[in-house]
Amino acid sequence: MKRDRLVKRLLLSLPLAALLAAAGGYAGSGLAGNADPGPPLAAAPSSAGTLSFSVDGVPLAFSSASPYLEGSTLMVPLRDLASALQAEVAWDAGAGEATVTRQGEAVVIRLADGTASRRASVYPLAPPPVLTGGSTMVPLRFLSESLGFAVKWDGPGGRVAITSEEHALQAVGSEEKLLQLLAAGAQPTTGIAERAMTTAESAAAAPAAGAAKDAAPVSAQKAKEAESHSTTNVQVEGVDEGDIVKTDGKYLYQVNRGRVVITSAVPAAEMKPVASLQLEDGLTPLELYVEDGRMIVVGHTYGAITVRPMPASGAGTAERASQAKEMMPAASRAQTRAVVYDVTKPETPVKLREVSLDGNYVASRRIGSSFYLVGNQYPRYYGLKRDDEARKREPIAPAYRDTAGSGDWTLIGYDKIRVFPDTQPNAYLLVAGFRLDSAEPAQVNAYLGSGQSVYVSADHLYVTMAKYEAAPASSAKRKSLGSENTSIVKFLLDEGRVRYVASGEVPGRVLNQFSMDEHDGYFRIAATTDGGFAKGEPLTENNVYVLDESLMPAGQLIGLAPGERIYSVRFMGTRAYMVTFRNVDPLFVLDLADPQAPRMLGALKIPGYSDYLHPYDDTHLIGFGKDTVELPTGSKASGQETAAYYQGMKLALFDVSDVANPVELFKETIGDRGTDSELLRNHRALLFSRETNLLAFPVSVAEVPGGAAVKNGAPAYGEITFQGAYVYRLDLANGFQLRGKLTHYTEAELAKQGRMGGQPDKQIERLLTIGDGLYSLSPAQIQVHDLGTLRQTGAVPLP
Repeated sequence: MKRDRLVKRLLLSLPLAALLAAAGGYAGSGLAGNADPGPPLAAAPSSAGTLSFSVDGVPLAFSSASPYLEGSTLMVPLRDLASALQAEVAWDAGAGEATVTRQGEAVVIRLADGTASRRASVYPLAPPPVLTGGSTMVPLRFLSESLGFAVKWDGPGGRVAITSEEHALQAVGSEEKLLQLLAAGAQPTTGIAERAMTTAESAAAAPAAGAAKDAAPVSAQKAKEAESHSTTNVQVEGVDEGDIVKTDGKYLYQVNRGRVVITSAVPAAEMKPVASLQLEDGLTPLELYVEDGRMIVVGHTYGAITVRPMPASGAGTAERASQAKEMMPAASRAQTRAVVYDVTKPETPVKLREVSLDGNYVASRRIGSSFYLVGNQYPRYYGLKRDDEARKREPIAPAYRDTAGSGDWTLIGYDKIRVFPDTQPNAYLLVAGFRLDSAEPAQVNAYLGSGQSVYVSADHLYVTMAKYEAAPASSAKRKSLGSENTSIVKFLLDEGRVRYVASGEVPGRVLNQFSMDEHDGYFRIAATTDGGFAKGEPLTENNVYVLDESLMPAGQLIGLAPGERIYSVRFMGTRAYMVTFRNVDPLFVLDLADPQAPRMLGALKIPGYSDYLHPYDDTHLIGFGKDTVELPTGSKASGQETAAYYQGMKLALFDVSDVANPVELFKETIGDRGTDSELLRNHRALLFSRETNLLAFPVSVAEVPGGAAVKNGAPAYGEITFQGAYVYRLDLANGFQLRGKLTHYTEAELAKQGRMGGQPDKQIERLLTIGDGLYSLSPAQIQVHDLGTLRQTGAVPLP
């Protein structure tokens, strides 16, 4: 259950396993359905007297009772902790419960049944709160995080730090300070890139206790429905990602040529569009979500807005109230919006609410009924003369709008904009969160920074930002540091609310979201450092870093495949698989079981490369990429006598059961140079089911007449001969077996494709299954084929 997973995260104690022998896993009735509840609790509590505690930097002493460990959960006296968190405690002796309140957030702790309630949700606590010597002992992490704090463990120092975002991050404070920060950027300080990790530090970094594998609540009926239709291919189970097509098993919801088209999908022979939704204010839909009778459309637009100004500094209560009623125009700007619709009657979608952010779209995720939206906003500050009255009225602070609140565009005050440590801000990072099942206004946080790649686990949001540094003169140092580092910011996701937790930094550049992963409380990230060139050879290296829950270094594996760069990464539990490329494709198998000492187990070098790695099972991987051919360059002066050229699309099935000797079991090559698939850039284009041996994806096939040819020292590009989708049967015994090709083009249209392809409206973009039907969708048409025979059973044009 989602609730149990949240409780497990909140209850798991500070990561003490490496320091205290009593550390163990979570156990109890609250995780009755969890597949991996961990070892049982210790028979007797263990003392935690050697630890030191602080709240926002102020030492915390427990006077009413001593903290202790029960299993891996740190229990502390309720009143002492609540007092330090500036929370109020109201005790109801008759009910046997305590209500703890801070800044409008209330948590009810019940001794009678060992539960806690928050925001109308009830959480079973294990171990339960207990009354000991007149003191009520409660889990430290649960109560602290429930009241809006982050909990961090300093392994080497044996310190527990409880911090609020207000304390952890400095506020901008004023427009003058904001302009200074935007113009100059934060000064780089010592980070992981310049810090040599010692063996002592690595050994002392205690492993963070991890959250349970995400398991959102699913009723028996919904589980049955889920089995009857496919879902979007996502990175993390239980963390939904937006896509251009979704289905609820009865209807298809499709981003289609600047609108959203809803089509009745079953029965296939009676398929028909039932709604075509043109969005307001010129909003262009980018992707959507569908769940529990709701559709969330994420899109962007550009236009002028009217904002509610920030009250002038020093204004009195009456003046602030008067200013709050005013609205002022602002210049045209990019806007990102999430629009929620009621689609219980898909023929007539009803708009429920809209959350808009000032700026460009970065990413979004849905976890259960919680929705999260991330955007970048680039302020207009260059050349501004703030003493110019006209310029004064053009706000440089970011704004947002929530129709569940005032419905007005509202500027975020300078006292609410926070600055990440050790970043080079030239923009704002806006992070919004809200509940889909509640009318409570969205929480929108603004930070100086910008987001590039985003990784989201069941519990945390990680955002990366590029940080450029001038290359040192020393070539040796240049090789180790590179010219670009990656800043990482970690947020806690809490039922539609977002809180800053920590910041970190690693050398190099991150490829995409699959370069990141969270496992057992540790954050793993792969990056390529670029040190320029020496004698015509690229000075690149590929590294994997393991960071603890505070994003401090725990372990690293550096120097993989010098001279190459990362093309794809897949983290799977305690293993990681990395593909690098220059002339050949090394597939590295990495062991991350010991976070302090990651190591390489084996490697396989083969022609070609994989842009995307997908798990087949625990010991097999599917690679999607390009085949390559190595040809002489005809020049020895450059130091590179041969060069690799990509060819057709390549599928590969890898056996990694023998980690020291990975094997390419099967491979399949499609077309010649020029063959392409959206799957190589977007994992959501893949349809795969190991249970039914189904593998399908969109593809445009290019072929060179008469076979591959070399022109001017390089392979020739082919002519487009097919655009549609390939459907395979895939199993470990026979590998890739092409079952059929689906297309929305006529034979005559395919014959006229040429180098550039045909009418884009007929290119298949997604495939999905409902029951025994295989649905292929292009902007112009939807077709249905029988899964068993691939015989067409239905089709409908989309106007």
